[in-house]
Amino acid sequence: MQSFNLGLDGTTYYFNHRRQLASVWQPQGGRTAQLVIIADNLCYAVEHADTTVLSQQIEACKALTQKFKKVFPNEYFNPSWITRSTGNKGPWSCELSGENCMMLTVLFDTIVTAENAQSTSALYTDSLASWSREIFLMSDNPSYPSIVIDNHADTAICSAKQYERGILRKITIPETYWRRDLILSAAQLPPGQYYFTEGEWRKQ
Repeated sequence: MQSFNLGLDGTTYYFNHRRQLASVWQPQGGRTAQLVIIADNLCYAVEHADTTVLSQQIEACKALTQKFKKVFPNEYFNPSWITRSTGNKGPWSCELSGENCMMLTVLFDTIVTAENAQSTSALYTDSLASWSREIFLMSDNPSYPSIVIDNHADTAICSAKQYERGILRKITIPETYWRRDLILSAAQLPPGQYYFTEGEWRKQ
């Protein structure tokens, strides 16, 4: 929500989320100001079913994403290595990991080729990097969850354990539960065992 202009050099914006209010001042043309403009245009496009305005936001989003990436470079958050592993009986897994990024393990029912493992990892890398940035911004002492995608699971389960420097979280989910809101909310859970049902985490 835009509030008022401070002279001619910028704007103060107020953001209200779940009764938590924050404000930020941005110079004219700043990243936050551009984000608000895109959001306003998206709301207009949806309300008026204007596909032309909607499609125009794609390029605007791409340009703004590049600006944000310069602030938080990809190499800082992107997974630093990829491996495939298996025991004598499988299942095989594709692992993505990085020092400042969530770890992801994708389990397969059968043996997969290196090409398939690589293409699978490509599906998740951008989300891992983006959501890791958000976790970084949400906390002064960020804790990046370890995620296992296992299609034998019928819901999301989060095991959050206290350790010396914080909370270690392991999330097991089916592929259909690979969602930003679910991952980021799990990253904030206190110690305990949780399962996801009816759109929210519940303690076991």
